[in-house]
Amino acid sequence: MAASTTLPQTGSFVQVRGRQWLVESLGIDERDFKTIKLSCISDDAQGEQLEVMWEAEVDARLLDGDAWSSVASNGADDAAVFAAFLRTLKWNTATA
Repeated sequence: MAASTTLPQTGSFVQVRGRQWLVESLGIDERDFKTIKLSCISDDAQGEQLEVMWEAEVDARLLDGDAWSSVASNGADDAAVFAAFLRTLKWNTATA
């Protein structure tokens, strides 16, 4: 199964080789293949860099329809609500 025909844009999230990545830049190599520079956002390899030829990747897909596109779509939480969330996280990690 070949990659999606829709070329992602800079700032898009994609899934390639079983991991989720952020598209950092688009380019064309010396043979006119479209290349994409990626930065991994998966916990086990966060920040790892990868450059791929989008059309040659097996099962590469754009994640814009996933939850990533809805992050902060309704605005951010109030500062007091976010602070309570952070205190809860700290308490849960301290007692684990």
